[in-house]
Amino acid sequence: FDAKAWHTFGLEWTPTHYTYYIDGIPQFTVKEGVSMRNQYMVVSLEVGKQAGKIKKANLPDSFQVDYVKVYQTKKPLE
Repeated sequence: FDAKAWHTFGLEWTPTHYTYYIDGIPQFTVKEGVSMRNQYMVVSLEVGKQAGKIKKANLPDSFQVDYVKVYQTKKPLE
């Protein structure tokens, strides 16, 4: 993972899970607490326990966002 290059980050949000992607490769899936309400998108550096030993990271950190795209399936999720 080249931290100095541009990357794509994705989230697949279904009624049963969230799957997070980096450069089109699934990184992890969460099946608990999946929301089916309308949400605002927040692009941030906030991380949870999946980030590993974040206390040892060289912080503060930053990133640049070129653009954000949102897609919806043709058939609404039930």
